Amino acid sequence: MGTMAVLAQPARADSVDIATDLECGVETYYSELECGSLHAGIWSSESIRRFATLLKFDVAGNLPVGAEVTSATLHLNREVDFRSYDEPSDELSVYAMETPFTVFDTWFTLGGDDWNNPGTSDTPEDTVVPADGPLEWDVTALVSDWATSTLPNYGLAVADDESKYIGEQRSQFSSSENETVALRPYLEVEYTE
Repeated sequence: MGTMAVLAQPARADSVDIATDLECGVETYYSELECGSLHAGIWSSESIRRFATLLKFDVAGNLPVGAEVTSATLHLNREVDFRSYDEPSDELSVYAMETPFTVFDTWFTLGGDDWNNPGTSDTPEDTVVPADGPLEWDVTALVSDWATSTLPNYGLAVADDESKYIGEQRSQFSSSENETVALRPYLEVEYTE
């Protein structure tokens, strides 16, 4: 009798677009989150106002058990650019949330102050120079850590990179309430299983 070789099945590649479970805007000036109102940037009137968009995605509930994330991209649509100058746009970064957030939190209850992001890591996952329309951030490493439970999934924050601040600017993004589905925030995840 000869031996029979067993061939390993190639990994099957697939992708999924994950909608937000919770999305809120938070700023230093007001004392509550504004769910459904998504902004990021910095503005000053009588005092400095910083804005961030907080997003939660159910990664584990949308991937098969044992899936290996090969790519993850955060998609936001920038609707409006409020600027007080004619220079190029400030950079916007995406950060991992290091603390859970709810609709009852504020910038300050999440641990932020006038110059530090609320409840986030210090190092951005990715940074882009925004333009009007679709924006993308690479969040592959973070989403992979969420999928393997290496890190807890507390969500993402999109905020200005204050170290590269060049002037007043605030971006407004489409929310999940937008009538056009393609403009709503989502996380595109490619994986193998």
